[in-house]
Amino acid sequence: MKPTFLIVGAQKSATTTLHWQLAKHPEVFVSEKKSIHYFSVDDNYKKGDSWYESFFDTDKKIVGETSGLYYYFPYCPERIYRYNPELKLIFCLRNPIDRAFSDYLHEVRKGHECLSFEQALLIEDIRLSKGWWYQKSFGYLAKGRYHEHLERFYDLFPRENILVVFFDDLRSEPESFYQKIFAFLGVSTIDLVNPSLHLNQQKKLLFSPFAKVLQNSKFLKHRWLQHLYAFNHRKSKISVDSTTRQLLQTKLIPEIEQLSKLTGRDLDNWIEGESAFLGCNQSGKV
Repeated sequence: MKPTFLIVGAQKSATTTLHWQLAKHPEVFVSEKKSIHYFSVDDNYKKGDSWYESFFDTDKKIVGETSGLYYYFPYCPERIYRYNPELKLIFCLRNPIDRAFSDYLHEVRKGHECLSFEQALLIEDIRLSKGWWYQKSFGYLAKGRYHEHLERFYDLFPRENILVVFFDDLRSEPESFYQKIFAFLGVSTIDLVNPSLHLNQQKKLLFSPFAKVLQNSKFLKHRWLQHLYAFNHRKSKISVDSTTRQLLQTKLIPEIEQLSKLTGRDLDNWIEGESAFLGCNQSGKV
């Protein structure tokens, strides 16, 4: 079975929540495996369409999958278009600073990141020049250049095949958020249990084998370990330093304004607002 829609991003913007909420809809099939990464990972793409379509064993007519990096890699839109130019595409976008910080925490949790957020941003371009894995893991700001990424899809797909929704709306008006998606997919509206639930929230300590080590004050002189300690224990909110946030907001203004024009969405709150980062979800997962 061929998919009829894709949730293509953005990573760390509630795509996992959206995937599993859609799985509850009786008219919708989503792949049991999230993040198949067929179009974004060369080794997967070489396996061919039959391998990809093996993930969609269903008789339902509305079929999709979620791979949160399809929107990011420049070669993905053309690959997706060649596969099926009539696919419906869903983008869920989040304040790019909050998205970047959530992504950063995710990489810390996985043990890939040992720098502070600010240090990581300073060398981001150098890291990205090192190849695919670095681009996937450390493109904290690059992944939030939504206008640049969306334009590649708009150049290929008709606008009626593209739906852009926003993380802010999932938090503030979850019912309306899902109604837009149901209408776009052409399925009936249903009531979802806990529609704003973040399914990736974690209640257990992360890095628990290292908890005692992190409690040793001599280690906590390193700022990234201070983040990790608070992150592991979830006792206080972790957020972007206010000075860093202001600098990033200024830097991202042109990109956000372009995105606003492209989508017709007023995004002034991304430029002027305080962090919408969920302090209760320190895993960096959304």
